Amino acid sequence: MHARSAFVTLLTLFAAWALPKIARADKNPERFETASREGLTLDVRMLSGAALHGPDGFTPVTRISYSPGGAVAERFVLGADLGVTAWWEDKKGSFHGDTFGKLFITKGLFARASGGIASHTYVAGVRKAALGGSLGGGWELPLGKNGFMALNGEYDVRVRSDWFLVRTVLVGFSIGAYKKRR
Repeated sequence: MHARSAFVTLLTLFAAWALPKIARADKNPERFETASREGLTLDVRMLSGAALHGPDGFTPVTRISYSPGGAVAERFVLGADLGVTAWWEDKKGSFHGDTFGKLFITKGLFARASGGIASHTYVAGVRKAALGGSLGGGWELPLGKNGFMALNGEYDVRVRSDWFLVRTVLVGFSIGAYKKRR
């Protein structure tokens, strides 16, 4: 329970810091523009949520991933999402490798889709390998000249090797930067 409380506290502090800046964005729009999306990008994503089991309830989940990629165009980033998912009831973490695409709709608002493989998913005490991906979105906020912080939300669906569908809802944030080509 302490990890969940820490996550909620961190998210609340971030919202208290970011919301006044969002409210003032219309007074100085250049100050609130996102970093130029050119060249390579790298970000670290920290998400928390729940794996849904239907009538059996849910299992709390935490996911940390490393996402190297590149801006294919000003509004489209393509890359890999490599990370670990931990189910709070299980002692073994799952590794995943996904390919992702992030499409920017306006300013910092984006839609994100990914697909790939997970070493295992955990539901009701059973671990099995799984294929699938996620759909989500978020808002990217600038940090310095090339950096960014993004609020993320995702709906992850994986099909296990025994054909059981594992659905996970995740929310969190990521921190990263763009490195321009020379």
